[in-house]
Amino acid sequence: MKIALALLFSLLSHAHEGHHGPSEKMAKHGGVLKHGKVLMAELVAEDTGVKIYALNSEGEALPATDVALDAKASSVSDGKGKTIVTSFVQQGELYSATFDRKSSHRHQVTVVFKYKNKSEKFVWQVEATAE
Repeated sequence: MKIALALLFSLLSHAHEGHHGPSEKMAKHGGVLKHGKVLMAELVAEDTGVKIYALNSEGEALPATDVALDAKASSVSDGKGKTIVTSFVQQGELYSATFDRKSSHRHQVTVVFKYKNKSEKFVWQVEATAE
């Protein structure tokens, strides 16, 4: 019985190796990828804030003419939930928000994209930068 259990756990542990299966998309810009119903989004954390890309189902950045960020529904808040005054600026195929990432141990970035007459909400937790 012990040998059978050991064999079973051994097989199960090997079944989870290789987290990037054929259907899993990789973040092209080195950020954190989120999947929505009609599109995907990638957040790239930088020392001075974040960059956010709206992506199609293939992981390619969508042109600014096809997708829009809802500025009223998008926000950055600190670890205590206090909204940080910042704006999301479109720069070609990405949006950036500048804020002091050292001001809190964690920030929550919420972005709402409008795409094909639908809204997609994405939320990320962003840790503070190292000193």
